[in-house]
Amino acid sequence: MNNSLNEMSNQIAELEQTMSDSRELFSDALKMLANYGWYISDELPIGQLLVLVKHISNDKEEDLDAFFLNYYSKNISSNVNHLSIRFPERKNMFEEALIAHNKKLYHSSTLLWLTLCDGICEGELFKLKGNKRAIRKWLEDNDTPKKYMEWLEVITEVSAIDVYTGDKANYKSQLNRHGIVHGYDINYGNKVNSLKAFSLLVFIKDMVNRHKRLI
Repeated sequence: MNNSLNEMSNQIAELEQTMSDSRELFSDALKMLANYGWYISDELPIGQLLVLVKHISNDKEEDLDAFFLNYYSKNISSNVNHLSIRFPERKNMFEEALIAHNKKLYHSSTLLWLTLCDGICEGELFKLKGNKRAIRKWLEDNDTPKKYMEWLEVITEVSAIDVYTGDKANYKSQLNRHGIVHGYDINYGNKVNSLKAFSLLVFIKDMVNRHKRLI
């Protein structure tokens, strides 16, 4: 009997370790994508995530961009609809950003997507002080389970989107909220940057909102 219990205990321990390793690998993959300025939705198959990481490993940034450009272009209207339902007080802003994007007014759409990202996170998303202590505390105060916090490390650590402008050369993506908001970057208005900013908004809608009590 004791042997059976010990064997079961060992199996449970191995399973827990495997699950922990999988979460860590998933978190690392999200960070790799964020370095290139992209964030996933919760509808993206895990198998596809592995393909995207392979593009990065093979230094094929153009394939990475091509996938996400197609993926978010096809899903942008449905995602905006879901966002408007979930956050009805911001409905007009979501729709205006979509109109701007569809009219190729990418300076406007990119800035609006980024503003909405921060607004949904109650202004805590892009604060860098204390290695982004503000967004960590905001998430933890709302009972986010530890396993999801590992996935959410992609927005609780400084990355290409929120690093200070002078440091953005250390990242593959040049989309930088600090440079845009403070007027340093005047050449960010393109479809890739608009959809990169939109991908962060979708990530917040799907990954943050799902595992956190916003209301």
